[in-house]
Amino acid sequence: MNYKLPLLRLQQYITYLDKNIYSSPVCISSLHDLLHLPIQLVRNDFAEILAWSVKMSEITDEILSSDNIRSKNVSPFSEWTNFCVDSDISNDECITLIEYCKNEGINTSNKKEFKNIIKSGRFDHINLYIQKDYSSCFYIPMTYGEHLLFTELSKKEPDLSILSNPYKELFYVKNSYQYDNDDFIRSNEALDFIAQTQNAIENRKLLKISRLSVRNPENLKTEKVIPIKISYNSDNNQYSIIGFTPNKESALKTIFKNDNFTIVSIRLENIKEIKLVKDIHISDEQFEQLTKKIEDLSPNVWGNCFDEPPLEIIVRFSDHYRVWKKVHMAIDDIHTNGILEEKDGYLYYKDTIYGKSSFRLWLNSFGSSAIVIQPKSLQDEIIKDLKAKIERLEH
Repeated sequence: MNYKLPLLRLQQYITYLDKNIYSSPVCISSLHDLLHLPIQLVRNDFAEILAWSVKMSEITDEILSSDNIRSKNVSPFSEWTNFCVDSDISNDECITLIEYCKNEGINTSNKKEFKNIIKSGRFDHINLYIQKDYSSCFYIPMTYGEHLLFTELSKKEPDLSILSNPYKELFYVKNSYQYDNDDFIRSNEALDFIAQTQNAIENRKLLKISRLSVRNPENLKTEKVIPIKISYNSDNNQYSIIGFTPNKESALKTIFKNDNFTIVSIRLENIKEIKLVKDIHISDEQFEQLTKKIEDLSPNVWGNCFDEPPLEIIVRFSDHYRVWKKVHMAIDDIHTNGILEEKDGYLYYKDTIYGKSSFRLWLNSFGSSAIVIQPKSLQDEIIKDLKAKIERLEH
């Protein structure tokens, strides 16, 4: 058994503690023998499990004694928290863990002290099992913190006005390194931009977006955009609006053609202003076809760079297990349309990608274990960068 995995240990404990499955008496010491686990590890596990069980039982007693029916409906109690102690496990009469501790003069109110008692070995030979209660009540197991939140919620009716504008409230914009730590207003602007964009997506509207120019950051570039998706790049912690700009105004009013629109990817931190173009509505047919185009393209895109030109690549990776595992994890995670092929002791990755800069960052993490076979232009760029780094180190 791999005892380093807490979830696996917990699953094993539950199997032995359920007397409907395993009828013999079980204690910390016997679990140590049965599962071949270090005794102190089992003690530490049960210190946390039993302390949690006691806390949940206390909360349950408080809820069930309350007149608040709504609180009872969200009780954190479940049958898995009802630990019992008995020297004769075949006996239907059980003593709960709390009752046992009271009889033995063990203080359970101080959780730190209670845990230390279990860790010391005092509970090693006390038979434990889980009393499953199949009552007609419906209980939802939850953490202590979740219980407190639901208890507060039950005291008053929730304010549902948030649902009139849910996206501004519910979208969580991470603190990107692009923002100053104290620049709270900028984060609020980001929330507003997301809310406006999501509203335009739902209502098939056109947006007029003013953003910093990539080539000249001092200049603002304004363009009309049909927003399709709000995309998050976890590698760079950046949000982008993915959409299309009509190549000409008539493209929105004439028969739909793919060549009438150009795909764009606009990073959220570069946006300065968003305005809704009220007099133009995107047809469902246009929107669905543009959405499909983005979805078809997505598996080949690195770093939200939908608007970069495609690049045919072939990369060879060395025959180290960790390298292959890392490649497979990354490629499988993005669900790429590319091909991974094992040949002559190497792993080859062939694909058509969009987003050369982001792809290069990923390649750099492999060092000399990744060799670019194609295209030569990417080879030359990597070699040029390496030479520049060497020159900086020498000087």
